This record gives sequence, structure tokens and C-alpha cells, in this order.
Amino acid sequence: MTPRVYVIQLEGAAERAVRESELQTSAAWLSGILPRLAKIPPLSDFVASKALPLTPEERSLDMQAQMRVTRELLAGQGKIRTWAEWQAGS
Repeated sequence: MTPRVYVIQLEGAAERAVRESELQTSAAWLSGILPRLAKIPPLSDFVASKALPLTPEERSLDMQAQMRVTRELLAGQGKIRTWAEWQAGS
């Protein structure tokens, strides 16, 4: 798996988590509206607003940060070789 594919999968998982959270919030709001119809605040108070899309510069910085974290995690597991190790063929 390439780093780019890994990032795409992480972004998809994050979007799925947001959708599931919003669905659970909506379900809780709807189940609470019946007994207290006049007391319930609007659903928009509970559901987070959509974030603005990232600019290309912000997306680049975000991807670089994700790649640094991935590299540190893989290095901690011994799955990253140094340039000298690559050249030596080990």
C-alpha cells in the first residue's frame, strides 16, 4: 500500500466516523423530541457544522504531517530502513 492510498483510506475512515456520529446525534434528537416537543432545542445545536474545504497549501501541510506520523509509527516497529540500509541491499 502506498502512502497516498493509506492517507485516502484514513480520510475515508474519518468521514465515515463523522457521518456515524451525526446519525447517532440525529437519532438521539428524534427520540427525545416526542416526549418533550416544546422543550427540545433545534437539531443544528447538536450537529457540528461542516468544515470549510482545505486549500491546496493546507492539504499539503496536512498530508506531510500525516506522513511524518506514519513514518514515526513504522520506524518504531522497525519497518523503516535507512538510506544506507537500502544501498547495502539488506
